[in-house]
Amino acid sequence: MVNHELAIGIDLGTTNSAIAVWRNGQAEIIPNSQGKYLTPSVVSMDDNEQLLVGDAAYSRLITNPHQTVSAFKRFLGTEKCYLLGEQQYTPVELCALVLKSLKADAEVYLEQSIRNVVIAVPSYFNDQQREEIHRAAVLADLYVVRLINEPVAACLAYSLHLTHEHRFLVFDLGGGTFDVTVVGLQRGTLEVLAATGDHRLGGDDFTAALSVFVMNQLTLNSETVPLADLSKIFQVCEQAKQHFSTETKIILPAPWNQEIVVTEAELEQIWQGLLRRLALSVKQVLFDAHLESKDIDELIFVGGATRLREVYQMVIRQVGRFGRIAWDPDLVIAMGAAVVSSGMTVQTIVGHSLQV
Repeated sequence: MVNHELAIGIDLGTTNSAIAVWRNGQAEIIPNSQGKYLTPSVVSMDDNEQLLVGDAAYSRLITNPHQTVSAFKRFLGTEKCYLLGEQQYTPVELCALVLKSLKADAEVYLEQSIRNVVIAVPSYFNDQQREEIHRAAVLADLYVVRLINEPVAACLAYSLHLTHEHRFLVFDLGGGTFDVTVVGLQRGTLEVLAATGDHRLGGDDFTAALSVFVMNQLTLNSETVPLADLSKIFQVCEQAKQHFSTETKIILPAPWNQEIVVTEAELEQIWQGLLRRLALSVKQVLFDAHLESKDIDELIFVGGATRLREVYQMVIRQVGRFGRIAWDPDLVIAMGAAVVSSGMTVQTIVGHSLQV
């Protein structure tokens, strides 16, 4: 990377993606063309065989589910392909389309060409998956300055003020994946001490479980309900999930036009199995790091699904301390990637040396 060239940080998420840049001594989130800080990691083909990415594609998950794909990041490193129109697309090619869209948004916002990028990836990504991220970036006309592990990026956003040893537990529950990582700060170096998770578990699974409950209340069979109607129920449950209280009403539009009340006790039962899987991973990562809960100095929540009260309370019970929810759980990884993308040493940024 040429030193004077501006670089950006990207969180290429399974459900949503975000971009940030280091300017004026701080990480700045870059909005997309719709003025939003999160871009759905969704690709669709319209009736004119034009590819749509982001918000335009997301809106078609309900209206055109057969021509819309999401969560393809899960299948990097596999042979899986997706059919859009008459053409097959690999996960690499779909990720490249998202990266290309993010690049375009950054160039409009920053009013200059962008080529250099730091991309955050899950800690569990193997060499093949990391290489495919590089390939996706090349297809998007981007040069990867560095790949950084997502939990390290999250910790970086919090550790700039620290000069002493520190242990973080990063609990990252996004829409499509779950990771829990113990990161240690020692002698100016952030290091992953242990990591585990479930690559097939995320906030969408909580929505899906709620959708099953709703369908049971409506006595609907998922095998006979049209895909567009299933998508509609999922979207309604997703919106309701974000605003749950002790008793929540799920208002279903046509063709049902019904109101379903979900109590707190019912919600705990609906999500019991998912919460148990999360709790087991927290126990496992502490065991793998040879630590006890009392050894954790700071608990950081990352990912939009950590806003769910039931998830937050479960982690608090497991670790035995209150955690810090990121100032925006959806954006903190992109902000950490932006710090690295600055091209400056962290010593220049914050007055002390910190390697990542």
